[in-house]
Amino acid sequence: MTTEAARKSNFELLVALNDSGSALGEVFLDDGEEVEMGRQCGRWSLVRFFGGVEGNQLKLRTEVVNGKFAVDQNWVITKVTFLGLKEQSEFKRLFINGNVKSLNEAFGGNMTIGIAGGFTIVEIAGLSQLIGEEFELRRKLNG
Repeated sequence: MTTEAARKSNFELLVALNDSGSALGEVFLDDGEEVEMGRQCGRWSLVRFFGGVEGNQLKLRTEVVNGKFAVDQNWVITKVTFLGLKEQSEFKRLFINGNVKSLNEAFGGNMTIGIAGGFTIVEIAGLSQLIGEEFELRRKLNG
């Protein structure tokens, strides 16, 4: 996707877990016009994503550098899809920044769980999380 197209689109995250149950990635967002990318206090944001299974929880957290730019653009994450979860687990509660919310209250999101090739796919759609704000999404696994 070009920078111009990204500026007009919401974000959907795909968290592809490796054999050890973890994933990482990052996205660099800028205005598409500044010549020097990453300049101090420039028109850019860098978001790092860390996902995986820890104990009995499925987690996704972010670290944001220069997040003000992305927040000012009002760019939001509307869907997160986790692929490669080895266990067919039931997800009971959603925790956002330490606050317990029921599944129906979570960002207003809807969760779908599917099975393909022996792996569980978890999709959380209908979200409205600013990409420029650090957040942590945790789903407690059954058991």
